[in-house]
Amino acid sequence: MGDIKFFLGTGNANGYVSYFHDTYNPENGGKYFILKGGPGSGKSSFMKKSADEIEKEGFTVHKIHCSSDPYSLDAVLFPELNAGIFDGTAPHIMEPVLPGVCDEIINLGDCWDSRILRQNRAALTSLKSEYKEFHKKSSDFLFVASRFDKENLRIVSRTIDGDKLERYITRLCTREISISKNRNGKLHKRFLSAVTPENVVVFTDTVVELSTKIIVVHDEFSAVSPLITVNLCAYALKNGLDVIACYCPLFPKEKIEHLFIPELSLAVFSSNSYHKAPKEFGKQVHAARFLDKETINLKKEFIDFNKKAKSELILEAVTKLKQAKAVHDKMEEYYVKAMDFDKLEHMRQKVVSKIFDFE
Repeated sequence: MGDIKFFLGTGNANGYVSYFHDTYNPENGGKYFILKGGPGSGKSSFMKKSADEIEKEGFTVHKIHCSSDPYSLDAVLFPELNAGIFDGTAPHIMEPVLPGVCDEIINLGDCWDSRILRQNRAALTSLKSEYKEFHKKSSDFLFVASRFDKENLRIVSRTIDGDKLERYITRLCTREISISKNRNGKLHKRFLSAVTPENVVVFTDTVVELSTKIIVVHDEFSAVSPLITVNLCAYALKNGLDVIACYCPLFPKEKIEHLFIPELSLAVFSSNSYHKAPKEFGKQVHAARFLDKETINLKKEFIDFNKKAKSELILEAVTKLKQAKAVHDKMEEYYVKAMDFDKLEHMRQKVVSKIFDFE
């Protein structure tokens, strides 16, 4: 099996949004470990090595990437083992829900020499402040970008043929979901894309890994596709199917962009200029069939202006994230010099042993 990758948190118009606390339910037991440590203390490597070991034993791994550095990990989840490892530091701060029962803290601070860090107090304090300021500026740009996006959505949404779309959604739900169970399904919140220092990153490989049937909704304005996904999501949950709902980074409380129903090996992928569907993806649905094209054409100049402004603002946000990462890399250098990585590796091995302890 290839990599199954998501984000659980992302910077957005309001600063940062996180679904880390929605990942597991302590009532269901499990073994979850929350890493606490500074930049460069080895959290991502801790998770990568652990994930590799567990994956080699034949278990599925969901890799949760960091939106501030998509080459790093924020978490690794092992659904078949009801287990996982999280980076529990800011901005996605986590604390145990039932300490010692289903989750516990792993303090990586036990592996560093605080004297070395204190000697560099002034430099680390300055870098931390600079890092936070770059992230704030990035969020400011994303906030303004979201306003332009919302204005286009307002224009286009008014042209939707509601009856036609409703009939399509009803047919889609009844055609794709014939299963009905005497329980409600579980909703798992994720992000499939995020604004990162590497531009907008989209994990299209995950769609192929989780789905044999992919419905692509081409919707440049994200006016129609969220109505399809939210209704299909509700219908699946009502019929007892678990759903992975991937929300829009700019509007995490309003828009489900992509949807997975693993039991049916079904995905709905919303395609636009920021996350284009690869050519090999399956059935194609064009949002334009539900829209009044003449009304949209009358507003074309205004719509195009908003699209261009949004695009430029997102690029500015990406630039600020790149600057933030450069600062973060400097902070990491101080912590790397203070770390005892042999001690950290011993700690990691103990965590993996606990995950494999099935008692």
